[in-house]
Amino acid sequence: MANCRAAIVGPLVGPLVGGVIGVLVHDLFIGDVLDIRTRMAKIPEVGCTRPVTTTPEVSARAPRG
Repeated sequence: MANCRAAIVGPLVGPLVGGVIGVLVHDLFIGDVLDIRTRMAKIPEVGCTRPVTTTPEVSARAPRG
């Protein structure tokens, strides 16, 4: 009877315990990395960056003021 109960309970409890451990590991290690990468990948707002020039000649001829 004990072997029968272990054969039924093991496959049911094992994935539940593994799922809880997986969630904790993800939150502790992977979640922070993904959050930091998301913050770094954000596109800056309009007006927060300097205009990009393609060639040195364009910037040399630009009016200074």
